[in-house]
Amino acid sequence: MPLLSVVTDAPWQIIDKKKKKEDKIEATSIQSGFVAAKGSVSVKSGKKRKLEKSENLSTSAKKTKAAQMIITSDNSSSPAGLIWDGDNYSCAYDALLTILYEIWSTDTKAWTRRFKEINQHHLKSVSACFKKYINGQASFEKARDTIRHELHTQSPAQFPYGTRGTSVSALASTIFAPQNFVAISSPECTSCEYSELSIDDRLDFVLYEKEDIPKSTSHWLRSLKHETHEKCPQCFSAMMQPISFKSAPNVLIFEINSRNIKLSKTLKFEQEGETVVLDVRGLIYHGDFHFTSRIIRPDGIVWYHDGMTTGSSCESEGDFDKLSSRNLFKCKGKKLILVVYARV
Repeated sequence: MPLLSVVTDAPWQIIDKKKKKEDKIEATSIQSGFVAAKGSVSVKSGKKRKLEKSENLSTSAKKTKAAQMIITSDNSSSPAGLIWDGDNYSCAYDALLTILYEIWSTDTKAWTRRFKEINQHHLKSVSACFKKYINGQASFEKARDTIRHELHTQSPAQFPYGTRGTSVSALASTIFAPQNFVAISSPECTSCEYSELSIDDRLDFVLYEKEDIPKSTSHWLRSLKHETHEKCPQCFSAMMQPISFKSAPNVLIFEINSRNIKLSKTLKFEQEGETVVLDVRGLIYHGDFHFTSRIIRPDGIVWYHDGMTTGSSCESEGDFDKLSSRNLFKCKGKKLILVVYARV
């Protein structure tokens, strides 16, 4: 089976601090020769987790809930937002599910099918809960709490109630765990033409940044490989084991641990003679033991959400292409930790 090609990169140009904030981030096209998915980023099991926590509340839980319930959207075009649960810290769920609902709601039929293709467990439940909310059969918070209960039942320590907090990376990894192998790898020589048969690979849809930081998220995707110390049986040169997805993913999530990587505006895959495009649709931030998010709609408008402050609504932040590099990696004092790409 040939490896799936990543054909195009459209990274944003890093904006110099001396330039005006309204300068557009230029997208450039970089041709990739990713036929064999060769590169230098290894896939390891280590995952850095970030936990959420909240500031102490001076009001009682009852008064807090009452205050939260009156938060409404002044803008009918605002994406739906989740209200933070101060008794059972929910900001990891609020940040991720607000983004996923916005993606799903753009085409409920297509995304219900796409979610089911990834797995028949958590994402099937996510679609069912979103459907109840959009049909007025449950509140958005009830939908979130139903999903959370299922995760807690499966793993109480990883997805606890109360004020212990939850890792948003672990949450994304669990929700998007594929039910089948979605990638392949093929050991090959770095010098001669020797290669071995492709085998199923354990790669999933949440990718974690390693010590060898790639230049961009698109380069990161092109350079996925396993480390190997094997030697070529023909010429005794070093071997490598590149990894590729079997088919273009519907969703890809990148964990970001540094500011030395450029965020590619789009990811493009060549599949059966057609180009499949994934756009950035969400950004998740962490700081002060709390998660917040930005939602990027198909029209390119950015919306900010914080379940503690914006509640059930979101705040418009303007055109995505006008955000500077500094503003992409920082949001109201918090650092970017996850980037969510979704199929167009």
